[in-house]
Amino acid sequence: MKVDSALTLRRFVIGVALFSALALLVLFSPPLMFAACFAIVCAVALWEYLALLGALVEVPYPVAIFVGGMLVHLSITASELSVALCTAAVVTASILSACTLFGKELRAVVLGAGAALLGSLSLAISIGLVVVLRGKADGVLAVGLVLVGTYVREVSLLCFGHFLPVRPIRAEINPRKGYIGWFVGSVVVGLTLTAFHVFLQYPTRFADVLVFTLLIGWFGQAGDLYMSAIKRLAGARHSGVVFGEQGGALDSVDSLVFTMPVCFMYIAVTTGAAG
Repeated sequence: MKVDSALTLRRFVIGVALFSALALLVLFSPPLMFAACFAIVCAVALWEYLALLGALVEVPYPVAIFVGGMLVHLSITASELSVALCTAAVVTASILSACTLFGKELRAVVLGAGAALLGSLSLAISIGLVVVLRGKADGVLAVGLVLVGTYVREVSLLCFGHFLPVRPIRAEINPRKGYIGWFVGSVVVGLTLTAFHVFLQYPTRFADVLVFTLLIGWFGQAGDLYMSAIKRLAGARHSGVVFGEQGGALDSVDSLVFTMPVCFMYIAVTTGAAG
């Protein structure tokens, strides 16, 4: 396969720039600015998601779904009363979404108002949980671990995945996403989280590093494939053009929508962070 070195370089530069901006945002931004930035990301991702579904079917009441999704997002970031319930709901949604990858009638499962509602709630709650988690004890480290673990997998495969031999997981969804890339991405996540453990002493137990690696490796890939399925059915390569070669906001949070709820739940169970 011929490799476009210029494209690889552009993707690498954009990825590094986004990583740097994200790190500065997590580390130094005031809580209100942090919440506002992720609210904007959530709004753009919701709109892109509904636009993709609109290219496939007539989604009923898109404005109501969008407004409802944003209200759910803002309520999650402003109040913790429903965090446990919403976390359970989005974990269930993530598992159901991952299961659609193995169904034969993918179109029937993914499309329609049910997919719009499920996707909107998943986006709204998952991105909201980023803000909630940052406000907890060790929240900066926890958010940094999940975000860096999720995005180092995505950016590494985006930039260098075409160098790997491909055995597609589901060729009809995305012929470029294969088992070897999945494994390599999980290894990159494991090495990154091990560095967190060694240099930042977070998480404090190496067993937690292994659990986070499995959660981010599995659910990150599932989220990536799920959104790829929707884009392929819609005939779109990217959900938008916000980040150039990296695509839109939805392209940038597709894996996070699946990894954040399960990681949040694990942190809550092991440390009581949700209370």
